[in-house]
Order: sequence, then structure tokens, then C-alpha cells
Amino acid sequence: MTNQPPHSSIPTTWPTLIAAERDISARAVSGLTEEIEEFAALETSWDLASRFGGPALILSKGVILHGAAFCRPLLEPLLPSFARAVQAMESELATDTSTPTYLIIFANVAHCCGFALPSNVASLEQRWLPALVSLRTRLDEFKRQSLALAAVATGMPDLVPTLIGGGVLLKTLRAGEVFEFNAQGFIRYLATAVNRGTVAPADIEPAWLSFVNAFPHKLAAGTLGWHDLLLAGRTVLGTIQGQPIESVGDAVHTLVSTLDTP
Repeated sequence: MTNQPPHSSIPTTWPTLIAAERDISARAVSGLTEEIEEFAALETSWDLASRFGGPALILSKGVILHGAAFCRPLLEPLLPSFARAVQAMESELATDTSTPTYLIIFANVAHCCGFALPSNVASLEQRWLPALVSLRTRLDEFKRQSLALAAVATGMPDLVPTLIGGGVLLKTLRAGEVFEFNAQGFIRYLATAVNRGTVAPADIEPAWLSFVNAFPHKLAAGTLGWHDLLLAGRTVLGTIQGQPIESVGDAVHTLVSTLDTP
């Protein structure tokens, strides 16, 4: 995974990225109306589960670019279908590791927009993440990275080294450290912070802001996705800083909006 900025025609600054993607994202979120109806009509839960990747990625991006209120009307009607999809995958983790990853990403969007997961699937992250770690060789490095972020966000930092490497987590946290294009170093840093239990927000703020500022480059290189930024936001703002999880989507949106200046 590269730690250098890409050479690409894809926008690599927040102003150019937002200008290029805002309208595209809005249309994609609005277009989920058709999928809501299709999902509800699907009789085969396996087919339903395999189609949740699109909504998970579209809504992750939509929350960051438009805020939670824009996405909630499309997200809420998907929750009953989401519960069916999760139940369909319970016995399939050993044969399909990709679909559960996208369902975990969808769960994160729901959390960050203020929705509680349906009670019958509420603990899927706590149950599935350890199981997926044991199947990590079937996952590409980018899905392992996303799952590592999900593990930190849900308070399971000890899963991180197994997913993305780097050895045992450090016992001490160097306040003010930044990682620029080193996403894996940043994830391990967050894992160390969660392991410590109590960290001053100012100690990790430079690392978080550096990650956000580097995100357009990593997106252009194909080594981070919008869902990764939202997962990282949940970790920093919710798990570490203690902000209500339902406020995370809007908090990340607000932060990104402040960077929309040439």
C-alpha cells in the first residue's frame, strides 16, 4: 500500500474533490429509492445481502458530503432489509467474507446517522469482526484495513495487528504524532489510544486532522474509501473523544466542509 501521494487526474484536494463529487453523491443517494423497493420485494435473503455493498458505500459518502439529515430518509427504510441480510449471512461467514464487510460498513453509517440497529442484529460487529479476523487471508488488504478501523471504532483494538500487521500495539501514545499518507500507522495509533482508555482529545487531534487532509490523495490512489473516513471519524470523535455516536456523521461532514476552501 503506497504511502505517497498519487500522480492522478482525480481530485486530490478537498475543494476539488467536493466540487467533483457533491452532485454525483446527491444523485446516488436519491437513487436509492428504487433499491429500497427492490430490496423489500426480494424473497431470497442471500441475494439481498449481496446487494448491500452499493448502499453502504453510497451512504458513507453521502453522509460526509451532505450530512446525516440528507441520508436518513433513504437509510431508515433500508433497516428492515438490512436485518434480513444480516440474518442470511450468519451461517455464511466461512464462505463469503466480502458481503459481511459491506454489512458492517452499512451498520457504521446507521450508527453515525443516529439509528439503532434492529434488535435481532444489534451485536453483529462484536460477533462478526473476530470471526472475520480468523478468515483474513480471504480478504484483500483494503477490506482488512476497513475492518481494522471498524474494530477500533467498536472497542476491539487488539484485532488490529492481526488484520493489518505491524506487531504488538505500542503501550505508550506519543501525543501530537502525525502520519500523513501512512493510513496503517494511523489506524495502529488509534488502536493504541483506545487500548489506553483515557486520551486527551488534543493528543490525537493532529493525527486525525492529518488523516483527513491526506484523504483526497489516498482516495485518488484507491487506498482509502469514504467509508474508511467515516469509520475513522467514529473512532476519534465517538470511541476516543466520547461524543455521541449519532453526532459523528454530522461532525465529519462539518469538518470536511471547513476544508472546502481553495
